[in-house]
Amino acid sequence: MSQRNLLLFLFAGTLIMTLLMRWHGAPLSRFPESPAGIVSLELAKTKATTAAILSAWRERPVPNTIARARQNTWLDFAFILFYSLFLYTACTVVARSFHPAHQSAAYSLALLPLLAGLLDVLENAGMLWQLSRGAEEWMARATWCCALLKFTLLLAVVVWLICSPVWIWLGKLQKG
Repeated sequence: MSQRNLLLFLFAGTLIMTLLMRWHGAPLSRFPESPAGIVSLELAKTKATTAAILSAWRERPVPNTIARARQNTWLDFAFILFYSLFLYTACTVVARSFHPAHQSAAYSLALLPLLAGLLDVLENAGMLWQLSRGAEEWMARATWCCALLKFTLLLAVVVWLICSPVWIWLGKLQKG
């Protein structure tokens, strides 16, 4: 499979999984405690916030909300595979366009999506633990920390990918 076809396949998988998870997870955002759906649980920094979300999902009339949250979290594992490999591949393709003196740094940045994917796996494990066992301060903090680091790394990668064409162009101007 060519690099272009691989990128297209991974991008399509990322897009499909994004749409599927948004559709599947939409009922989780119907509660004031979780306006961002499953992301509200990802970013619940404290036991109190986590407990409020879990309580709302257990007690409100939407059927099987906890089951839906579990399913959505399991679906996220496929999403992780697609988005982390898509961003990794995109970064390596872009890295090849850099001047050889800067390629090693560019290739190092390509590892960030894989690290973000690992953090996402740990975050999902924390959420599944809390969905099964209830809110705990240490688990809420650990899950939040993984989510915060994941989102930070992904933001850095996306900004780098957006800005890379300018840096590549400036490098070519300097060359001559």
